[in-house]
Amino acid sequence: MLRGKNHSRFKKTAQNRNKAVLLIEPASSCNLGCKYCYANKASTSSNQVMDYKTLENLTKKALNHFNYVQFLWHGGEPLNQDISFYKKAIELQEKYENPQNEIENCMQTNGTLITEEYANFFEKNNITPGISIDGPKEIHNKTRIYKNGKGTFEDVMKGVKTLKEKDIHPGAIMVATQYSKGNAERIYNFFKENKINLKINPFYSAGDGKGKEDELLLSPEEMGEIWINFFDIWFNDDDCEIEIEPFKQTIEGLLTGVMSGCSFRKNSCSHYFFINPKGYVSVCGEWSKDAGLGMGNINENSFNNFITSQQHFRIERRGKLPEYHPDCKECKWKILCEGGCSHKTYEMKGTIFEKDPFCEARKMLFNHIYEEVQKNAETEVNRCISR
Repeated sequence: MLRGKNHSRFKKTAQNRNKAVLLIEPASSCNLGCKYCYANKASTSSNQVMDYKTLENLTKKALNHFNYVQFLWHGGEPLNQDISFYKKAIELQEKYENPQNEIENCMQTNGTLITEEYANFFEKNNITPGISIDGPKEIHNKTRIYKNGKGTFEDVMKGVKTLKEKDIHPGAIMVATQYSKGNAERIYNFFKENKINLKINPFYSAGDGKGKEDELLLSPEEMGEIWINFFDIWFNDDDCEIEIEPFKQTIEGLLTGVMSGCSFRKNSCSHYFFINPKGYVSVCGEWSKDAGLGMGNINENSFNNFITSQQHFRIERRGKLPEYHPDCKECKWKILCEGGCSHKTYEMKGTIFEKDPFCEARKMLFNHIYEEVQKNAETEVNRCISR
């Protein structure tokens, strides 16, 4: 997810510490029927919700095992769970927190169910949700729809307005599709005018997105062009105050040799644990059930069991892809890319031990940003990364 401002419960960071990101599915259902959802209708139509026993076990075990824990409330749609659940979550975190812990709470929501009660809760607990928005109404409503086909734009922006009234400024994830082509300036201006930080992800065919490739899927070259078009507008806009990823993190990566972001950072998947409503644990919430990466149940097993499992070993081995994949070994951008997203690779290539399906798009972006950084003075780069 992409966070906005004031997103952490704690101001200090957790550099080089024992850490975990828990992608927690409090409710499996979703009220939308987005065309490109990586899940499927069977899973998002079910009404499984997490009980307090599972919530307590995952909280207690995580805070006992790790120093830094990010609770990333995901879905389904997390706001399909009652607000009392999240109040209980904060209560349990305070109960089991120890002096070595740093705790962060984040949420990724479709934005349609945000109420004033939720906004007050987010404000009180310093939680800034990430929201899924694909751009202005005429583009957003092509893909992000209710199950009856009605567009969600008005309800999403109503949720954004409710948050902003509490001085909560959400970030957004935008999924780039065929509808994004040729619309970079319109989409950019929309996010700029609404002061919403943005992360641009490519659509890939998984879940309900399978079978919609002709309508939605971009070629790697088309995705590369979209990233470059957005980057040029953003990089050359002196009046812009929003952040866009993966641009900011790429500039920082070029300057420091260290990338952030889950699909760009070395071995990032090994820090992620997805917990579904029944307590079953796997590597990431995007994984389909047939990927063979289930590690057990939080109600029965410990994090030590998960970390020492064969499934976890497989994902750690995938994290070393640039060391043994012939294309990655010779690639000058491997330190910025690290082989890309293992889930996207699995869904589109049938194995986790291949490079990202948008490899060429990434190379196009890295080359372009590198050339722009070389041409511009250090002050110009600092201007972009300090936004």
